[in-house]
Amino acid sequence: MINESSIKHVLSVTKIVKDTKYIKVQRIIAQSDHFEIELDINADIFTMNLNKKYEFTLSKNFDKNKDKCNYAMYGIIFKIEFDDAK
Repeated sequence: MINESSIKHVLSVTKIVKDTKYIKVQRIIAQSDHFEIELDINADIFTMNLNKKYEFTLSKNFDKNKDKCNYAMYGIIFKIEFDDAK
């Protein structure tokens, strides 16, 4: 689902890369039929498992009193690519 302030998808983790420089970091690649994302996750706080499905929400705003989640990150999206084939 996409609206003006957020993108929400259920994605399956298809690849996990352990970073040799940053021990606590896992780079995950997750995808659905229409969306793919690559994220760096703090594995000490939240461990993700290969082939497991997770609900992802990218949002402009986050209210810790209203928005319920297991793991939240704050940062900048460095790159967005659109694949018209998907």
